[in-house]
Amino acid sequence: VVCSPGKLFEIWGTELDAPRLRRVRGVASSDLNYPVFAGDSDTFVYLRSEGEKTGIEAASFDGTFDPYWVVEPIEGFIAPISIDPVRGTVICVWEKPEAIDLYKVELKGGTPTRLFAESANRTLGRFSPDGSMFAYLS
Repeated sequence: VVCSPGKLFEIWGTELDAPRLRRVRGVASSDLNYPVFAGDSDTFVYLRSEGEKTGIEAASFDGTFDPYWVVEPIEGFIAPISIDPVRGTVICVWEKPEAIDLYKVELKGGTPTRLFAESANRTLGRFSPDGSMFAYLS
């Protein structure tokens, strides 16, 4: 993530075998942050914020498809933290007045649902490489 001349954050990337920075995604009126790659190494999701609203958008690293909303913009803060490498489920952290908790949503888009039945303060998780385990902070 790099700050643009317009003072907005953009997604930049590089290939590790041939390092060269390139702008992957920028939106004139939005900050982009928290990029997370899906298992196919081309698709990634990220937080897109405009004022007090945030949403989760998906894009292609090489531009093979147009960006789309995984989670439409909402009041407050929601950000992707991990993607199941097998099923493609996006795990996100959603900050609400009662708690900061983990939610899941399909990569194709939809309404986030709570990952756990009971409310608690949970955040910062990652899937195991085979998608069978999920570790997080509580």
